[in-house]
Amino acid sequence: MAKQIGHYTSLQWSTGGAYYPVAYIRSIDGPAVSGDEVEATTMDTTGNYREYIPSLIDPGELSCEIVWDPSVNTTDGGDSHIRLTDMQSSREIVDWKVVLPTTTNTVSFSGWVKDFQPSFIVDDLITANLTVRATSSITWPTTA
Repeated sequence: MAKQIGHYTSLQWSTGGAYYPVAYIRSIDGPAVSGDEVEATTMDTTGNYREYIPSLIDPGELSCEIVWDPSVNTTDGGDSHIRLTDMQSSREIVDWKVVLPTTTNTVSFSGWVKDFQPSFIVDDLITANLTVRATSSITWPTTA
């Protein structure tokens, strides 16, 4: 894959059919996947170093900043920003994907809207920070 900038990257969600874009995204971070560990040091461990073994993987969270407009309608997804707050209230688990620009590569997972926090600043755009908690393994892009 050639080097590219994030312009035209999209975040989309689905309840089992078509995917709907989240409108007016300014930035996307994550998902931040991390692996846990278990200390496995015993009395007969060789040397002066603790031993660790890998444990469960935490699929993490995805966060993004949007320019918030409750009246925004996407051409194929309806009330995009209202739907996000509805999903947070219902704790509905849906499918998510980050679509990379100029490719068909995606990062996909299931998750629920954990946080939705609007920000109102006197001389700036009204924005909101959205956090999606992943509930499944993450499918990363692969090379062809």
